[in-house]
Amino acid sequence: MKRIFIEARAKLKPDAIPKLGKNECGKLGKRVAIVSSVQFLSFLPALRENLEKHGLSVVPLKGRHSKYEGQVLGCDLPGKVDAESILYVGDGVFHAEGLALRTDKPVFVLNPTGGFFQIDHKKIEEEKKREKGNLIAFLSASRIGVIISTKPGQSALDQAKKLEKKYPDKEFYMLIGDTIDVNRLLDFKFVEVFVNSACPRLTADIREKGLKAIGIETALKL
Repeated sequence: MKRIFIEARAKLKPDAIPKLGKNECGKLGKRVAIVSSVQFLSFLPALRENLEKHGLSVVPLKGRHSKYEGQVLGCDLPGKVDAESILYVGDGVFHAEGLALRTDKPVFVLNPTGGFFQIDHKKIEEEKKREKGNLIAFLSASRIGVIISTKPGQSALDQAKKLEKKYPDKEFYMLIGDTIDVNRLLDFKFVEVFVNSACPRLTADIREKGLKAIGIETALKL
């Protein structure tokens, strides 16, 4: 079956984005990376002009699977950023929190309809502590469930096979599906720890259900 992806752009004029003043720009440092989801990409040129007027150097980012410069996807967040901070343009914190976890950089959010704030550092640190605890659980566990998505750009069956080969003393159960329903994972009570090879942000959703989970990249680096 052919798939057609239709972009949904925000119906706002690019110059409608709130302008940042000297105080806000001072929080970003001298070198800032600017990103957005596809909905608000048209705002980035005006934002860049605004920031450069305050003497900031702007670094646009682009994920491997992203179509446009400055675009980020939840399943394809960059890991290395050559900037002091990241400024995300959007009306939520899903991508922004993912960037903070992935890059260890201060991440700020600029809402196109108003609002400028920094992602809570304490929340990010708490998530990292959970990651370490779940990592220890993975090392001692004997039954591992590997979550594999069939969606384009998220499929990582090869990585799952590498993980199974790396830990021959563990039993691996490959859980493959198009849309991953976190609630369904509660049925696999025999699994001690889940390894997520799909969208990286899915790992936090799994933990919220009281289950142990780590990302596959983390598991392969051990």
